[in-house]
Amino acid sequence: MSQVKTVTSAADLEKRPEWMITFFRCVTQCPPHGPYASLCSLVIHEGLLREHQIEVPVAAITSLIRDYFNTDHLRHWPSFYMASELQNPSFALQ
Repeated sequence: MSQVKTVTSAADLEKRPEWMITFFRCVTQCPPHGPYASLCSLVIHEGLLREHQIEVPVAAITSLIRDYFNTDHLRHWPSFYMASELQNPSFALQ
């Protein structure tokens, strides 16, 4: 079993293209709209851990989401508009 590497900041995450591919793939599966920005961060965290064996703080991922996506105008949207399950089983939390 490989050892888990810890990445401490969003800037470190952005330096590796393969990690950013996972980031954007997870964002596609779980968009960071409104109250779901935190859920999206958790999905990305699990995706990076599973695919690349790296541990990234959820706060760093949330910061990266805010750098790439303006979600402030959606934060008050009701939470019932998004599907309750992820469609792609490779990104479903186990």
